[in-house]
Amino acid sequence: MFRSWVHAVTSVLFLAALSGCSSVATGPSFTEPLLVPEGKALVYVYRMEKYLASAVSFPVFVGDTEVSKLGNGSYFVVPVDPGKHVIGTKMVTYDDEPIEVDVAAGESIFLRLEAISIPLGLAVRVELAEVNPEVAQLEMRACARETDRYSGPAI
Repeated sequence: MFRSWVHAVTSVLFLAALSGCSSVATGPSFTEPLLVPEGKALVYVYRMEKYLASAVSFPVFVGDTEVSKLGNGSYFVVPVDPGKHVIGTKMVTYDDEPIEVDVAAGESIFLRLEAISIPLGLAVRVELAEVNPEVAQLEMRACARETDRYSGPAI
């Protein structure tokens, strides 16, 4: 009897600990792009829900400024000034290859972040790729908005 009680309590504690590791966005689901502020551009970064690295939120930077941590099945949007911007992630063990984008005023661009297993499956690398707006908007319907972490001016 005591052994089954200990097993039940241990199981509940283990499941509670696992749920605390989850990186699930709590914002609203994506429906349509926002209106672009005058004289600015919008950069959407999203991550489809996948099993690989599902408990990890990847920090995303525009230049040297961290604008969000992107969890599994989530997206965020950040206003930027027109021109060239380097967008990437910076991991504890290594930095992934950033992507350079050139945006015009009034434009919205969409970047998909994907975690990819490296040989032996001991770690992941992150890839960012620009996606056709129509494709991105369809894929993003399954994503929830990350709570805004970046509240500064356009970058």
